[in-house]
Amino acid sequence: MMALLMSLVARIVVLMRNPPDQLFDSNDINTSTLLMAFIFTFSLTAGFIMMVCQRLYYDLRAAANTDVLTHLLNRRAITQQLEIAMNQFERNDRPFTIILLDIDFFKRVNDVYGHDGGDEVLIHLAQILQNKMRKSDLASRWGGEEFLILLPDTTLNQAYEIADRLRFYVETNPTQSNIQITISIGIAVIRQHANSLESLITAADNALYSAKKNGRNLVAIADQR
Repeated sequence: MMALLMSLVARIVVLMRNPPDQLFDSNDINTSTLLMAFIFTFSLTAGFIMMVCQRLYYDLRAAANTDVLTHLLNRRAITQQLEIAMNQFERNDRPFTIILLDIDFFKRVNDVYGHDGGDEVLIHLAQILQNKMRKSDLASRWGGEEFLILLPDTTLNQAYEIADRLRFYVETNPTQSNIQITISIGIAVIRQHANSLESLITAADNALYSAKKNGRNLVAIADQR
């Protein structure tokens, strides 16, 4: 293709340097027409290739940041968002809260309904999180049957209301196959319960453990530091 283009360009250059007595003969007109058609086709092809490459780039980036099963953010992606939130807190004193939640008796779900049933439950919960959270909130699959939600600019009372609404909605809305589940939730607020990202996640995890220990299907708040 490039060889053809170069030969066409060379032909035009020759015509420009040594113009014939007649302005253009039929061969010259054919050469010019072919060159213009080639340039037009090449431009369209290059534009299409650029569009495909750009789409592929965004698809690959989304795949790297998204959990395959639930289509929520994966652990890597939410960790990056948590680090951004932490930087904003340190620079601008912008608070944030995290919710750590876990499906109660998930092993029992797998034992009774099989792994397909377990996947259905995970997808069902992910859809609830996507539909019921605020636009500013970021939900993720933290690992296994555990999910982490980042709540920017959210007080403890607001976070508790959000968490308890989620808990109640999950409890009262079974999956399409009528699999009933409940969730336990732990809440931790930056500064109030921790001063570092690692300790904040630990505080939320401890609160989640407390909710499990006290009967499950509960919302628990981290201990004051």
